[in-house]
Amino acid sequence: MEISLSQIIWTIICFGLFALVLDRLLFRPVLKVMDERRAKIEGAAQRLAEARSQREAELEAARAEAEAQKLIAAEENSRRLEALRREREEELRELSRALEEANLREAEAAARFEDEAGAAFAGSIESLARAYARRLTEGGEP
Repeated sequence: MEISLSQIIWTIICFGLFALVLDRLLFRPVLKVMDERRAKIEGAAQRLAEARSQREAELEAARAEAEAQKLIAAEENSRRLEALRREREEELRELSRALEEANLREAEAAARFEDEAGAAFAGSIESLARAYARRLTEGGEP
């Protein structure tokens, strides 16, 4: 086997043509598809990152809104409790006044009863004393 210069030249020319054909028909389309796919993947990753950040922002906004609602509800409950406390205090004051008035009326009624009972008792004793005195004066036995 001999190596000739013409075979080397023709081999280089055939290899170059083959490489050129492969470059045009295979490598460039494959690289183009790979670049498009890489761009599509990067775009999808970027959209995913944007969607995640938007979702996190929405979630944070929802949390802030929920916290605000909790604070509003807590403040409203506090106002309601304070109003109820004032109502109960007013009711207690009214009940206390009513109890004092009832005690005062009871004391007045007891005093009137004692006065009437004392007067009735005194009247009864006086009438008994007169009746006894009459019997004594009439000559009867006591």
